[in-house]
Amino acid sequence: MPLPTILIIGGGASGILLARHLWDAAGAAVRIVVIERGTALGRGIAFSTTEEGHVLNVRAEAMGGFPDRIGDFVAWLEATGRPADPKAYVPRAVYGDYLEALAQPPLAAGALEVVRGTCVGLSETADGVLAELEGGRTLVGDYAAVATGNEGPLLDDAAQSGWDRNRAAIASDAAVLIKGTGLTMVDQVIALGRIGHRGRVIAVSRRGLVPRPHVEPAAPPASLAPPLGAPLSATLRWVRAEILRNGDWRAVVDGLRPHSHALWQAWNAAEKRRFSRHLRPYWDVHRHRGAPAPVAVVEAARASGRLRVVAARL
Repeated sequence: MPLPTILIIGGGASGILLARHLWDAAGAAVRIVVIERGTALGRGIAFSTTEEGHVLNVRAEAMGGFPDRIGDFVAWLEATGRPADPKAYVPRAVYGDYLEALAQPPLAAGALEVVRGTCVGLSETADGVLAELEGGRTLVGDYAAVATGNEGPLLDDAAQSGWDRNRAAIASDAAVLIKGTGLTMVDQVIALGRIGHRGRVIAVSRRGLVPRPHVEPAAPPASLAPPLGAPLSATLRWVRAEILRNGDWRAVVDGLRPHSHALWQAWNAAEKRRFSRHLRPYWDVHRHRGAPAPVAVVEAARASGRLRVVAARL
């Protein structure tokens, strides 16, 4: 009897982590096929950068592919001869190496197959699923998981994606407009500085908010019991009271992380829309903080006048 086949569309971080966990759980009892259009595994957009200044926005000790194996990433760093400081913000390219290494055991065991190509169609059949690849090739599986991650924005000739690594055409004194002031903006400011760009940079977002930095030493996450189902206004008052009680907003934001799904699911549609419209940008810059060094580069660029952050609609 043939083994059940699971197709995974996308071989970035999510796809490779899924493949590894499936193999850990089922071993040789399952056939896993990853369809990936790129040349590397585990990279995706985030971890395909080669910029040394593009670092993880989480300390090494909190990163890894296994929730029950805390410290696995740090142990891998040490085993591969890399600097293994648990408190360090490691270059994202190195974490890409780690994710690619996670795929090697199932590949070596023959349980994982990588098919290079672009999936252009996925349909359900009487026997499972059918994946159509660019060029006409098809693959049949019992199940399929879509792990395609974030797609770049649709742009005309006037702009390029913030995830585009080709900056050779940007003159050193050119004025550059960046739409968005989040972590990708931080990446761009760092990358522009590396190629010697000295022109003006203007970053625009509706509220002009930039990521807050992590601080050392880090406060442990607060132990919280959020008021599930309370209106957004009451939840916000509770959060502010917890910040006053704990004395550190970072501890409260980190303490909310295990409860975020339950909070979201307990709100009705109107409260979810209200959060998305009014509070999400503030949540994003406090929850998705930046490593101290990259944020310092941005603040130095602002202080010098090279970077201007503007609150505006484009």
